[in-house]
Parts: sequence; C-alpha cells; structure tokens
Amino acid sequence: MTRFYPAVTLLLAGIYLLLAISNLCEIQNKSIDFGLNLILASKRPIQAGLEAVNRRRRELARSTIFQPAAKNPSRRLLLSLLFLSGNIELNPGPQYRHPCGECTRPVKSNQKGIQCDMCDVWYYTKCSNVDLPMYEILANTSLTWICSQCGFPNFSDSFFNDSIDSLVSSNSFEPLQEASFADSTPSHNAHVNYNNKQKRRSKVTKCKLTCLAVNCQSIKNKVADIAAIVDQYKPDIILGNESWLYPDIESSEIFPDNYNTYRKDRISDNHGGVFQAVKKDIIVTHRDDLNTDCEIIWTQCQIQNKRSKSLFFASFYRPNKTDMSSLHELDSSLFKLGDRLNTNNVIVAGDFNAPDLKWNDLESTNCSFNSEQLLEIIDEHGLTQLVKEPTRDDNILDLVLTNNVNIINNVRVIPGISDHDMVLFEVNLACRKKKKPVRRKIYMRKRADTTRIKKELQDFANDFEEMKNESVDAKWNIFQQRLTGIMDSCIPHKFTTSRHNLPWFNRSLRRQTRIKQRLYNRTKKSGRQCDWNKFKLVRKQLHKNLNRSRNDYLSEFSVTL
Repeated sequence: MTRFYPAVTLLLAGIYLLLAISNLCEIQNKSIDFGLNLILASKRPIQAGLEAVNRRRRELARSTIFQPAAKNPSRRLLLSLLFLSGNIELNPGPQYRHPCGECTRPVKSNQKGIQCDMCDVWYYTKCSNVDLPMYEILANTSLTWICSQCGFPNFSDSFFNDSIDSLVSSNSFEPLQEASFADSTPSHNAHVNYNNKQKRRSKVTKCKLTCLAVNCQSIKNKVADIAAIVDQYKPDIILGNESWLYPDIESSEIFPDNYNTYRKDRISDNHGGVFQAVKKDIIVTHRDDLNTDCEIIWTQCQIQNKRSKSLFFASFYRPNKTDMSSLHELDSSLFKLGDRLNTNNVIVAGDFNAPDLKWNDLESTNCSFNSEQLLEIIDEHGLTQLVKEPTRDDNILDLVLTNNVNIINNVRVIPGISDHDMVLFEVNLACRKKKKPVRRKIYMRKRADTTRIKKELQDFANDFEEMKNESVDAKWNIFQQRLTGIMDSCIPHKFTTSRHNLPWFNRSLRRQTRIKQRLYNRTKKSGRQCDWNKFKLVRKQLHKNLNRSRNDYLSEFSVTL
C-alpha cells in the first residue's frame, strides 16, 4: 500500500491546485485579460489556500439551498412554510384574528359583534351594551359607532333631534348633519357581524339599574303611595322632587327601611325640596361638594368592574318657568364636575318647569328666553333629553338628561302620585354592591306575650324614676337597651333577607293598581277628557284605600300591644 501514497498525495495536491486556480480566475465585475491570465481590475480580494477552499464550500452550500424545487423539493417546501407562517416562535400560543376588546374572546363571523370606527377593535354586543334594536340599526345603516375606550361620538348642536338620521356620517369627526335614514345603505365605517342564528344563551349577571323620577307634592301625605310604588316597580334609585319636608321629619317616617335617603329640604318654607332614595345594598356616596344654592342633590356610584369610572345622579327642581337663578345654579353645579363630565356617566332628572319647549320638535318651537337659556346649558354640557311623552297635561315638565344615551333604555311615563306623571327608566350599568345581603329582624307581634310586656314596662318605669341624677345620654342609653331587651324576650322574631314586603298591601289593592294602570294607558291613547276624569277618580280612590289599609294595619298593631 505504501507505493500508492506518493500517487494519492500528488492527486490531492493537483485537486487543491485546480481549486485555487479556479478561484483566481473568478471575476465579479469586469476584468481585462491580455492572454497572460492576469487580472488587472477586480473588486473581490484575491484569496488562495485554505481560505479559498472554505469560501468555495460556502458558495456551494448557498446555491444548494436556493436551487429550484425540482432538485431539492423538501428543503424548498420547508423554507416556504416558514416564510408563510408569519411567526417562527417556538411556542407562539393562540392568536385570534378578532379578539373582543372587553373579554378578549374571539369574535367569530357567526356571532353578533361590532367594530369600533376609530381603533378598529371588535366587541361583542353584550360587552359593549348594544341592545338588539340598536344592533339592527347599525347593521342596516351607515351609522358610526365608537367604543367607550376611544371616547364619545360626535358632538353638535343637533342633540335634541329625536330622529336617528342626524347621526349618519361617513367621518366620525365631522359635524353631524341631517341625512336620509330610509335611503342609507351599509357603509364600511360600521362593520357589523349580522347573524340570523340564535346565539347560545349564557349565564349573564343582571347589569341594570331601575330608576324612578317622581314629583311628590307633599310626600308625607303619600307614604302609602310611595310604599305601593316601590313594591310594584322595585326601583333601585328614586329621584324625587317637591318633597315638602322639613328637617324635623325623619326619613324613616316616610321612606321604606331598605333604602338610604339623601335629602335637601327647603329652609324658607315647607314646599319644594329634593331627595334621592337608594337601596341599601348599593354602595353610594353623597356628593355635597357638587351642590349649589338651587334645589339639587348629587350622589355618586362606582361602576362594577370599572372602578376608574363612576355614575353620577342628580335630582333637580325648578320652582317655576320664570326662575332664572335655578338655571344659573344648575349651570354652576355642572361646571363643578369639570373633566368628570366627559370621563364619567352623568344623569340629571327632575322637574324643570319648561312647558313651552316641545322636545319632539325643537326647531319649530317658539320658546321664551328662559327656556332658551335652559337649552344652551344642556347643549353646552353635552347633555341629551330622553323623555318624549307628556308628564303633566300636554307638557313635558319632568326631564331625564344624560351625557351618554347608550346607557339608558326603556324610558316610559307611568301614572304618578300627584298631578305629574312619573318617569321610569333603566340604566345598563351595574353599580358596586355590598357582598353580604342585608338581614332584617322581623318581630312576630301577633304572638307577643302582652301580659309579660306590660309587667316588664311597669317595672322599668319604677326603676327609671329613681335615675334622676343621671345625664340625658345615660338615661337614653338605658331606655334603649331595656326596651330592646323587652322586645327580644317577649316577642318572637326571625331574620330574613333584604326582600321587602308590605303586609297591608293586599290582593284587592294590587287589583286596583292594575286597573289604574289600564285606565291610564287607555286615556293616553284616546286623549278624551271623559277618560281623564275617570282615571283621576280611580287614582283618588286608590290613594284613599292605600292610606286606609296602612292605617288599619298600624292601628291593629297598636291595639295588640
């Protein structure tokens, strides 16, 4: 074998020399050859030896990778898949094409979804609080929709136009003008997934607040009426005016015990006055810093799952249509909100006493100077009036103003407890509530030991006469503790949840309430004076029966004791 070593060595040296010579002969740009195999010009540096061999191997490997697919189909397929994938991470995870901006779940083509025209983010209709009627409108018109994260939609001086035509616009920042609603066609600005299939129902927590705006005209004479209304409509928040209360009257004497009451009574006389009654399980704050010298009272509720935003409620009363000072003070109260008027939800309800304003057609309304000032205040602060039905005779006096019309639904006028009708509406937001239900102690008075109660009270009266040297606070504490102890020991009791029932509101009164509601609906449709007279008679008789039933119940309880 040793005799072949020189030949093999010579062969390898020859191959190496050929590779080196071929590398020297490569010219990238332009070279001049005079027949002497000399390179006079070249941008590539001359390489020889092992460096030239390594460079040649790299070029061969590169040409092999990018050769046609017929020569190396598997490697070409691998590179194509990597280029088309768009993501070469080792573990990229799921990436949805259109995730919901609120719950991050994918919005599919067979589901009800809507896309924001400003940020192009998709939302479920339930996550964005878009009801079915509004969804149908968005699906068949060129209406511009903007999500809550991008701010409010267009503002203009046409807020009081009851037609939705004024909101049709191809540019979300262009001043809103009148447009044709019937002839409009879907545009690319409002992207809606329209689905005719019924979506699978999921368990959704109730996210609504029932609110009631009521003009009382002496609520102290209508305690039974208020209790019956609460039992029938179960409002979460009551915005009242003309309470006619004075500070000597306690709220517990008037309002149900499952409500927290915030009042602002008129000091000069026993008329006027505003209040808010909020259920005890709702976390609410009385904002006395927003009040001014007019009859207005503010509260603030934190929105559930959105602690950065709040819901402001205001109950307002304007004494008469010529009162300008109340309007100026209302303007000052709204200015106190500052930037919170743009970043939070605000609802103002009450009796504004502007009978010359025709809210269904403001353009043809010949209003007074005072009413024009009211319109300027509403327009300046970006508010919208939502009540479209008369609340007293043929006039719309009781108003509901808000800076976000998307959160209020089902605004309707119902029969009231005075010459004003009430306004019932729903707010599509859930406020923060207390986690534990309110438990109440209920005394079963019919099973009380009256003989023992009388004996205990007589003994306590004898002991109380001997405490002449005690202070007033000490006497009150002893009186309260002793009386509570007697009730607990002599009257059987039980605990219940926050459900509130009226023992004196019997079946007959419920039937009369339904009859009054039917007569009211019939009278609103017909408008005849004879129907109005009949309705007023039924309302007056129901008021008497409610007071009689409540007084009889209290009298029976006092006689039992």
